[in-house]
Formats: sequence, C-alpha cells, structure tokens
Amino acid sequence: MYEFARAEDEIALGQIRGLLFAGIAIGFVLFVALKSPSTALASVVPNAVPILFTFGLMGFVGIPLDAGTVVVGNIALGIAVDDTIHLASRYSELKRTGVDRAQALEHAIERVLPALLMTTLAVGIGFGALALSEFRFIKNLGLLTALVMGICLVADLVLLPALLLGSRKGRKSP
Repeated sequence: MYEFARAEDEIALGQIRGLLFAGIAIGFVLFVALKSPSTALASVVPNAVPILFTFGLMGFVGIPLDAGTVVVGNIALGIAVDDTIHLASRYSELKRTGVDRAQALEHAIERVLPALLMTTLAVGIGFGALALSEFRFIKNLGLLTALVMGICLVADLVLLPALLLGSRKGRKSP
C-alpha cells in the first residue's frame, strides 16, 4: 500500500507540473497567434480560473487529488483552450480590420457561439457518461471533467469578454 500511495503521489505531482508547463506553453502560443500580449493574457485567464475553481471545490467537498482526478486539469485545459482560441482569434481578426472592440467581440461571439455550445455539450455528455462507472477514479474523472467543461464555457462567455474589453481601458483602440 505504501508503494501504491507513493506512486499515486508521484503521478499527481507529475500531472501538476505538466499542467503548469502546458499553461505556460499555451500562453506563449496564444501570444504568437494573437500578436497581442494583452489579448493573449486575457485569453489565458478564462482557462486557468475554471481549473483552479474545480480543484478548490474538490478540496472543499473532500474529493481526493489522486491519479484519476489530477488529470482533469490537463484534459480540461487541452479541450477548453480550443474554445478560447476560436473566440479570441476571431475577435483579434475583426479588431485588426478596424472594427470597434465592442462590435468585434459581439460579432466574434455570434460567429463562434454555436460551435462552443455544441463542443461543450458533446464533451460534457461524453465525460459525464463516465459517472456511471463503479470505479471511483473513473467516476470522479468523468464528473469533474464534465463540470469543468461547463465552467470553462461560462468563463469564455463571461470572463473572457470582460477581460478583452477591459484590457485596454483608458487607451484608444487601435
């Protein structure tokens, strides 16, 4: 049992290190793709907040950080950043054409919202089906990933727009 617990701790620590590395790498990719430090930073936050919220909720309700639940952060980051990239890149593209920031954001949301809703629903249902498992690791993985996907969608639709519109407050829009 000692070796099993030690191995599980090593897996958890490895996943956390991987999550930090992935977050930094994604931030860099966003910076290069969006060509704007403020837009890239604003795009990273909505992906970090749901993961931190979910891990905090796990601690609050007593769900252990184990080999099954720690991977939720990596899975969620990998899937959820896709929605963020669609919204942020569409916004940046419109802004570069001279469209006002508020209008660019409104048009970007209108354009990508159906895809964001469908992918979140599909991934949430897919991972939610794992809740039927009798194996605790699998059940927790499915429930937590489905939950974090929903939270990521809300963050992309509420937090990301607020950050994008507030990222250059007080300065003229380019």
